[in-house]
Amino acid sequence: MRPRTALLLLAALWIATLLLTPLVGSQRVLLADVLRGDPTVASIFWQIRLPRILLALLEIGRASCRERV
Repeated sequence: MRPRTALLLLAALWIATLLLTPLVGSQRVLLADVLRGDPTVASIFWQIRLPRILLALLEIGRASCRERV
């Protein structure tokens, strides 16, 4: 696989993970409910799920860069 193709594939997977993972969990969260402003769903999404996903993705990126040095 060419490096550019691999990089584009990994970027697409990163974005898909960022968008879809916060919606999966024991409590059902729909993006429409988050955007509509349902307080319970919005709190779960913005204060619990999204920060965890962002930190996990940043840590994976940091760890992969660390391996290259």
